Amino acid sequence: MAKKEHLSIPELAKILGISRIAVYKRVKKGQIKAEKIGRNYAIPQKYVTTLLGKELNEEDKKNIDQAIKKTIKEYGEVLRMLGQDEEHLGKNSGEHTPHLNVGYRKIPIIGIIRGANLDNIEKIVEAGFAGGISKIEITLNSEKALEQIKLVSKKYEVGAGTVLTLDECKAAIGAGAKFIVSPITNPEMIKYCKEKKVPIYPCGVTPNEVYQASKLGATMVKIFPVKSFGGPNYIKELKDPFDKIKLLACGGVRPDNIKEYFAAGASAVAIGGSIFGSGDSKEIKKAAQEYFQASSQLR
Repeated sequence: MAKKEHLSIPELAKILGISRIAVYKRVKKGQIKAEKIGRNYAIPQKYVTTLLGKELNEEDKKNIDQAIKKTIKEYGEVLRMLGQDEEHLGKNSGEHTPHLNVGYRKIPIIGIIRGANLDNIEKIVEAGFAGGISKIEITLNSEKALEQIKLVSKKYEVGAGTVLTLDECKAAIGAGAKFIVSPITNPEMIKYCKEKKVPIYPCGVTPNEVYQASKLGATMVKIFPVKSFGGPNYIKELKDPFDKIKLLACGGVRPDNIKEYFAAGASAVAIGGSIFGSGDSKEIKKAAQEYFQASSQLR
C-alpha cells in the first residue's frame, strides 16, 4: 500500500482530539500548514509527523480513535469545547462543570431555566447537567431567583439570565452566579463583570450591536432570537466580518439543526423550554441528552 502523503481536516481533527472547525480555523489563520487541493485543504503527512514527533501509521490512528471513543463513553462528554483555543486532550480551561471533576470540557450548550422555584430547582438543574448541559442560567424573572442561584451555584456551573440592570447584575453575582446573560447590552454591567472577572453574554442582533457589545468587553455576544433573523445562515454571515467575536445562538435551536449552528461558527447555543418546559426530571434529562447526542456527532 502506498504511503499516504496528506491528511484531510477531519482526519487531523480526530488525531489531535479537537473539532473539525478548530482545525479549519487554524488552517485559515496559518497556524497549521495546509495545501489547497481543489476546493479542499490537505495537510502534508510530513508536517503532521513534525507536530506529533513520530510517524503515524494506521495502527496509531486506530488506537487514538478508540481512546477518544472510550473517554466519551466513560464520561458522557466530548473532549473539548467547540471553537475554543485549548482543545487538546486533557487540557482544562477552568470553565468545565465543577461537579464532574474531570479535565475535559463539554459541548457548549447553555440551558435556560425560567419559572422554576425553590422546591424543584435542584432536581431540574441536576437533570439538565446529567443530560449533557454544560452551563445553566436561571432567569431573574423567576420566583425567588436569587435564592435559587444561591442554593445551586455552589455545586453547579449556574449563572443568571434576563439580567437588565447593574443592581440586578451585582445581586446575581453576590448570590453566586458564575456568569451573566442579558437580553440587552448594558455598558455598566459589562464593565462591572470585567472588573469582577465574571463572564457576561449580552445580546446583540445587528452587526453594529454585535461589534459594540464585543468592543465593550462582552465575553460572548448572544444572538436572540436567532431564528427570526435567519438561523444558522445569519450566524455564518455575522462570522464573516466578526471571525474573532464569539456568538451565542439562542431562540430556535433544535436537535435537528444544532449541528448547523456550530458548523456556521456559533461558539455556544442556548436552549430553554424545549429542554426544561416539562418540569419533569426524567423528561429534562432525556431532552438534554437528545441535544447533546445530536451535537456530539460533529466529531
